[in-house]
Amino acid sequence: MSLRKLVTIRKIVEITPIEGADLIELVRVDGWRSVVKKNQFKVGDYAVYFEIDSFLPIEPRYEFLRQKYSKKMIVEGKGEVEGIRLRTVTFKGKISQGLILPLSDFPEFDLSTDIGIDLSEKIGVLKYEQPIPACIAGKIRRAIPSCIKKTDQLRIQNALDFFEIFKDVEFEETEKEDGTSTSYYLYNNEFCVAGHNWELRKTDKNVMWRLTEKYGFEEALRYIGKEVALQGETVGEGIQKNPMLIKNNAFHIFDIFDIKEGRYMIPEERYEYLDKVNSFLDSDKRILHVPIINKNIKIFQVCRNVDEILNRACGDTIYTKGRKREGLVFKCTKLINGINVTFKAVDDRQLAKEKD
Repeated sequence: MSLRKLVTIRKIVEITPIEGADLIELVRVDGWRSVVKKNQFKVGDYAVYFEIDSFLPIEPRYEFLRQKYSKKMIVEGKGEVEGIRLRTVTFKGKISQGLILPLSDFPEFDLSTDIGIDLSEKIGVLKYEQPIPACIAGKIRRAIPSCIKKTDQLRIQNALDFFEIFKDVEFEETEKEDGTSTSYYLYNNEFCVAGHNWELRKTDKNVMWRLTEKYGFEEALRYIGKEVALQGETVGEGIQKNPMLIKNNAFHIFDIFDIKEGRYMIPEERYEYLDKVNSFLDSDKRILHVPIINKNIKIFQVCRNVDEILNRACGDTIYTKGRKREGLVFKCTKLINGINVTFKAVDDRQLAKEKD
């Protein structure tokens, strides 16, 4: 299952006027809503949808976005590259996510063959990645090995069929923390520390590496012996503006990837493995799990549509009253046809407030 189809051909399913706006209106494709020019589309039209976090190349058809949304990003093999980053914004009080453009603007696409597939590579669109925070500074060593899956979750807006397919399935429900994705693992008998995309060289200034001393990750992984990647969030002071107001720094685990089997552990396996790790560590150095809200919930019976799940994602973080959480993550409690079914629901209102 592809987690991110950044560029796709989709059908316009709903058009809603925006009060007080003469030149724009709100258009929906699947679970996404985006603001477009008025009368540019009609219901039933096919259009090209660019999901949030798309990083568009600099070229004439996106030039109208360049002045406001131009960003730079490190791209493997190319160094620092300028592009246009799409994110959640608001117009006239309406949340707009992504970009919808007429199919006629893209002669390289073929409606008869390209529906349902990710077209980002065909037009040079990448996924935008945040710069590594200064407090996690450390020279990049190499890309994460392909045998280790990068942390990512399918957005519920792209999974509307889940409501029927998985209505009787139980899920684990956890808080989505606002920190920096971190992985600790043994690879070819070498202990490694990585962010979302890159392994990092060991330095005293690197918070991720300093936390290995605090917790004793390497010793614990070698003691247990199973080839896994401990994956979670590095949170606290100096990271993503510390929205949860956590003192100092910590690593909170949310997943364990079994490298040999090439899959994520289901929740009960993860809890059991984490207990083994913590039994090896000193009592004051045990790893915390991200907050678990429900261990077994039939979420698609509790929430019947995408708006209900997105509303559920809104709320305070468990760490600090009055501080909003980023959202929720749901993971099936059992493998379904050998697959871990997972998805996330992000508080769009918090994303719309995001400032680079």
